Amino acid sequence: MKASTFLAMAVCLSAMAAWPTAHAQTPQSGATSDAGEAPPVRAEAAAPQSGARSDPGEPSARAQDRADVPRATCRPGYTQQGFWLCMTGARGPGSFANAELDCADSGGRVADYHDWRYRVFRGDGAQAPVGWWLGDITADNKALFVNQANVGDYDGETSRFDSRNYACAHGLLK
Repeated sequence: MKASTFLAMAVCLSAMAAWPTAHAQTPQSGATSDAGEAPPVRAEAAAPQSGARSDPGEPSARAQDRADVPRATCRPGYTQQGFWLCMTGARGPGSFANAELDCADSGGRVADYHDWRYRVFRGDGAQAPVGWWLGDITADNKALFVNQANVGDYDGETSRFDSRNYACAHGLLK
């Protein structure tokens, strides 16, 4: 991956991790949409420094609690699975879109088929629970979920507006 692409991804995910979780919409049972609430626009003035020139393309210094992508250790709330993966425990329930927002707030994504398969064969062996979101949106208003307890074929499609539990995941750089 090019350094500029990596930097752009890191800056974008860092900005997403800085959104306050208080602005995430609470999922409602039987909801039919995911309007969500946009975070407020914050105006942050840079502290003037004598002799310094502004470069808006340079990311500002990161706080210790912001997401670094990729990362050499698991973020808070995640546990390491095998050599390359970190996952959370049960989260939710929520619609698929709200599950993605929640995972992005902690620097991750909704755990997908590949994350769970890696965990089964390289991690602690835990299988994806039936009924959980399985990342990602597959078609108009459809998303994947765990439809059976078969480690070789456990993905199915359902409405992305359903309210389901999920786990978040992020990769490691070693």
